Amino acid sequence: ESPRNRSYLVANNTRCGTCCHTVLQRFITHWLRLTGSNMNHSKKHENIITKLLNRLIPKPTDFFTLLTEQSSLVTVTIRNLHQYMMQPNPELTEALAADEHQADALKIRNLHQLNRAFSTPIDREDIYRAIASLDWIITHCKSTINEMLDLEVEPDDNMRMILDELLAGCEALERGF
Repeated sequence: ESPRNRSYLVANNTRCGTCCHTVLQRFITHWLRLTGSNMNHSKKHENIITKLLNRLIPKPTDFFTLLTEQSSLVTVTIRNLHQYMMQPNPELTEALAADEHQADALKIRNLHQLNRAFSTPIDREDIYRAIASLDWIITHCKSTINEMLDLEVEPDDNMRMILDELLAGCEALERGF
């Protein structure tokens, strides 16, 4: 079919989000082939056109994947805190500190992607709150350990029961994303 034919554009419009970019890129590629442009010359045109399309119509960020990564890290951190409550040791304290640093990096990356996004699949404020809330959980896991060490508090059964519930909730959240 001809790239100028409207049915060609409609038939190749398969994915919402990247459809405009893909359709325009296919249209331009077919147009270059139909005009009989030299292959090296057309590759150069395609490269320039691709850069232009990426600038005009940026590919959308998959925020659900980003939030899934962040919620997976929350689950790992809660598991580390749970293990610490069962058997305190300095290695788990260091692991929680490393998790917190990794969570900060993920939060910054996700917020950067959110700020750069032209459009979002759900309300921008809801995505922001999800990113900030997931980071908040990890930050408080680390502060819990720090306060327990500073105040020389040993884990007890009540803390373990709370952590059991937190772990179940985080695992459910991870499955939900």
